[in-house]
Amino acid sequence: MYPQEIELLEEIFTYLTAVTTSPPPSNPPALLTAAHIEAIISILERWPPSQRFPLIDLSRLVFGFCPKGPFDVAGLKAKFLDALFVATGWDIQEGPSPSPIGRVKETNTNLLLKALANAVGEWDGGAKEIEAEWLSKVVEIVGKVPYSRLVKAQKVAFATVLFK
Repeated sequence: MYPQEIELLEEIFTYLTAVTTSPPPSNPPALLTAAHIEAIISILERWPPSQRFPLIDLSRLVFGFCPKGPFDVAGLKAKFLDALFVATGWDIQEGPSPSPIGRVKETNTNLLLKALANAVGEWDGGAKEIEAEWLSKVVEIVGKVPYSRLVKAQKVAFATVLFK
């Protein structure tokens, strides 16, 4: 990782630690920005699939605890989710690859579905048109997954995406 990326990831961890601490700290950290999301995307694009799971899991937490702020930039949420699909081995147009699912891909897919569940929960009827279009595409892509190919944890996350 580049020094700037390391710094941005440290800021993400600091932020997540603060927002998940009870009681919240008296001096909350600065909110995350588009630069933090862009750093995750950049690293996902370079790292080999077997090493991406910590970033995909971090993305799940970012969606869960930072629903606003960095995603106020038009199209960034869709770009971030596209990067997660690609990092997990999904074709954005066709869905998951038909090749057998190994342990790495199983883990990455499970974390992707959990990140999707957190991201989808934040879109509402007032979503921007492009995000609403992207959400329709996500539901269509996820709906192409043969249910029998999913392990139990993936089925739960998959159902969560569909119910939201």
